[in-house]
Parts: sequence; C-alpha cells; structure tokens
Amino acid sequence: MKSKTDINQIPKTGRIGRFAKIVEKMTDKDPFVRIMQDSPEYENLQPDETAEWWKKAVERLENEVGSDKSVTIMRTCGSKCCGNGQRESAKKLMTESSSLIDFLDKLSKSKVKDGVLEYKLVDNNTIIAKHNKCFYGQVRESKEKFKNRTYC
Repeated sequence: MKSKTDINQIPKTGRIGRFAKIVEKMTDKDPFVRIMQDSPEYENLQPDETAEWWKKAVERLENEVGSDKSVTIMRTCGSKCCGNGQRESAKKLMTESSSLIDFLDKLSKSKVKDGVLEYKLVDNNTIIAKHNKCFYGQVRESKEKFKNRTYC
C-alpha cells in the first residue's frame, strides 16, 4: 500500500514542480495530493521510473478531474515548456517569412525542435503541429507509449 504523500514534500521546482503548481492551482487539495502521489521520491527515480511516474500521474489526473480538465492542465504545462532559445528561433523565422504559410513551412524544416515536425494551418485561428516523437526527456524513456492522449 502506498504511503500518504505529504503536501509539504511535493516538489516546487523543476518541471515536476511546475506541473505541481499548475495542478494545485487548477484542482482542490485532496485531488492534488492524490495526483502528486509519490512525487517527493521523484528526484531519486531512474529515467524509466520517471517515465512511469508521469504515465501514472496523468492517469491519476484524468481519474481525479476528468478528460477535459486534464487536457487543459496539460496544455497549460506544455505552454510553459518552450524555452527562450526556441521562441527566439521561431521569432527570427517569422520575420524572415513572407506569410504564415511560409513561416510554418520554414518552422517544419528548422531545428527549433529536434525530430520531424509537421505544421498545417487549419483556418485563420488554428495551427496544428504534429510531433513524431516525444521531446520531454523525463517521458521518452518510457518502455511503452502512453495509452491515453492527454499527455501529448
């Protein structure tokens, strides 16, 4: 049986701390503690164990707050993951582009993110990005793909 997670021991720094802060802000105390189960031991986990922790945390998140709110929380987290270097590279590409379509084409071929990217403009307000691999170092060591689509 799992030991009860002490709310004061939940990480406050790093990516897991950022996730914890967002979950805490967007949920009630009891669901937050259940979602962050075993997070105080996170720093001591091996890469495949951190991937497993994330997989289970997202499953707990879905069970606690439902699919729609889980997606909102994960999108909020994801929006914080783009670093300054990536933003600056994207801004530079935009200034060198003649249109949004030209920008998306350049972005797809650039090194803004490693791996294969595909962007398409759906309408004037929607851009869809398809990443063919997970870029998050703490998850890519997972032995199997996440069954749910909430994480990515």
